[in-house]
Amino acid sequence: MTEQAILELFSHICGQSPARSFSVDGHLLPVDQRCLGLYLGALITGLWLTVSGVWRMGLPGRGMVALHLGLLVLIVLGGWHIIDPGPTWRLALGLFTGHITMIWLIGGARDIWTATLADSASGGWTRSATAQGFVWSLLLVALALIFPAFLPLGWAFWTGATLLGLLSLAASLLTAAVVLVLAQTGRFRSS
Repeated sequence: MTEQAILELFSHICGQSPARSFSVDGHLLPVDQRCLGLYLGALITGLWLTVSGVWRMGLPGRGMVALHLGLLVLIVLGGWHIIDPGPTWRLALGLFTGHITMIWLIGGARDIWTATLADSASGGWTRSATAQGFVWSLLLVALALIFPAFLPLGWAFWTGATLLGLLSLAASLLTAAVVLVLAQTGRFRSS
């Protein structure tokens, strides 16, 4: 696939502002800083949820909800350009958006599935999972701060990572939608 075809593909999901995109190997990435963060955040969080097994715990508890609400306020302020100190900020906000979206899509699908099959919720996150969630949020800030050091990995690397993040987000959204539809139609209700 050529660079132009990739740019065309991503133009349907991102505004591709040249002033707000990272340049790698003399070429702009096919997504702006916020979208890059969104897809990387989704990919990283999807991997963490899978490897750690936290996805089995459904939706997070109050501590994570409070953190997510605070981050969502920052995301909105950044999206409206009320606060916009630069590329690191925009990348961090995208990372948070991808992170929160994956947790809620996967956790919500898990809770719907569990409630439908067992007529009860999955039980929620343990203290360890909540601590991991807070640590991962801090790691996303660290990633945003040191990200420029990783740009030399190359245009193909970051474009591939963006595409993998997009696919993981799409797969999670599709899974959540299928679980919701099946739950609504009673297709996997236990007997």
